[in-house]
Amino acid sequence: MEALCNVDRMNFQMKEADSDAAAQTLFQQMFDEACTAGFLIPSTSFNKSFIPALVGALVNNLVESSRVELDQFVDGLKTHQVLELLRLRPDDSYCIFSGRTKPVTVEAVRLLLHFRYRTGNHAETDQQTAQGFLTFLRATKGSTASVNGVKLQPNDVLMWLTGSATMPAVGFHKVIDVEFGDTLRVNTCALVLTLAEVPREVEDVVQHYSELLINSQTFQAE
Repeated sequence: MEALCNVDRMNFQMKEADSDAAAQTLFQQMFDEACTAGFLIPSTSFNKSFIPALVGALVNNLVESSRVELDQFVDGLKTHQVLELLRLRPDDSYCIFSGRTKPVTVEAVRLLLHFRYRTGNHAETDQQTAQGFLTFLRATKGSTASVNGVKLQPNDVLMWLTGSATMPAVGFHKVIDVEFGDTLRVNTCALVLTLAEVPREVEDVVQHYSELLINSQTFQAE
């Protein structure tokens, strides 16, 4: 990594040089390294137009000198099917290798939910139940989803539904299937949420789901 940073620094310095003569002076300082990389231009002939070729030779030399380690790295990615995942979802590569996690937002959690509505007499009730849950989810973006001073946030909902308070860099293995039944159940392993019709006596659906979440085994107050 340090060697690659040095190449990048050299590239910047040469491009920022005031003249070909200034770039030539910089090249003379690393002439031996350039020759080792196979860049065989005499120092007296060097000018700024040669910079891309020089950088290419240096980077190629770094890659070739680390070929064994790189091949082992690629084999490791293949073993855990990460390489195939990166090919399918290249935009996620930065999160994977930087160690950063995706932000947990209401929108991100909503995109994970796949509602499986029943047909027939249950259809309208299921849709109303789903809207109530989504109202609760949206409330975690503000300050209304709270119980006894404990304010819920989107990552609390994610923890409740998946067992994880953060978004994995490569995502979950599937969407969260939201089904409908007589009892509210959460299966974090299978990523299945079963919603029950909210009792008629419940006046505040946000408060209803907030209490269910806070009283769940996965909730951890900070």
